Amino acid sequence: MKPIVIIAELESGTPHPASFEAVSFARALARLEPGPLRIIAFGADVRNAALEIAAKTGVDVSALENEHAAGYTAGLWKEALATSIAPLDPRFVVVPHTARGYDFAPGLAVRLGAGCVTAVEALQMDDGAIGLTRSAFGGKALMHIVPPEGCTVLTVLPGAFPPEEAAPAAPGAVTILRNNARDARSRALGRTASEVETASLNEAEVIVAAGRGIGKKENLALIRALAALFPRSAVAGSRAVCDAGWLEYARQVGVTGKTVSPRLYIACGISGTAQHVAGMKNAQTIIAINTDPGAPIFNIAHYGVAEDLTRFIPLFIEACGKVYKV
Repeated sequence: MKPIVIIAELESGTPHPASFEAVSFARALARLEPGPLRIIAFGADVRNAALEIAAKTGVDVSALENEHAAGYTAGLWKEALATSIAPLDPRFVVVPHTARGYDFAPGLAVRLGAGCVTAVEALQMDDGAIGLTRSAFGGKALMHIVPPEGCTVLTVLPGAFPPEEAAPAAPGAVTILRNNARDARSRALGRTASEVETASLNEAEVIVAAGRGIGKKENLALIRALAALFPRSAVAGSRAVCDAGWLEYARQVGVTGKTVSPRLYIACGISGTAQHVAGMKNAQTIIAINTDPGAPIFNIAHYGVAEDLTRFIPLFIEACGKVYKV
């Protein structure tokens, strides 16, 4: 049986939540095609993080230390991981589908001579073979892929495989390894934290999110007015809105933004790509407002409004004012 290798991602020296979700996916994978699990944690100082991962998962961890890995560069990660993974001859390499993960995963696959399937969101058996599911065409279609023989690098969408809550019977073993790989083409200069307060997105009970479908930046006033109807609410946006500069990136929900699970999530003008859905699908109640009744967001919404939000939201606010005297 060939092993299944999981690449753990660290954030400021601590394990990223998506790393534990990748372990859950790997366990599901091993139930379909048995193989021992092995976690690799890579960084400049990963001992403590590796001990935490081993304790929470019960899986053996290789702590791969490299003095040049204090900051992220794709070249360094691809080179260092390929050198460490190749001797293991794994069947699968599981990577969290984060901004970092889907940046280095394809190049890692090239170095390993492996296949690569990104943004996996479901797993099943197809005629006796493992089948992987990912969305395509902006979430309008699903692809079912059977990975090729040999090694395959997979990236797993955050939120698709929740981490297991049960504590392991015993912690995994931790092995500290030194790695001297370098990225000759680039180096990390540091990180600059956003000055915008982001805690409100995690603490909000109601999130009203804007997508490209709101039309223009000025229509954010409607989004804010809708959010103001609810206590403990916050305004968020899709990647398209943040890329356009309409909202700060600290307000972005999705794979490359924040993952939220409020009591109520109102998606305004959001089509519902897999990248966005991964960040909000665990909301208790989802309401979608979109002019396109075929938008993928309606597939996960509990309630849908197929209407122009510039007409619907003012009427809704007016109706609330009459009923609740707001």
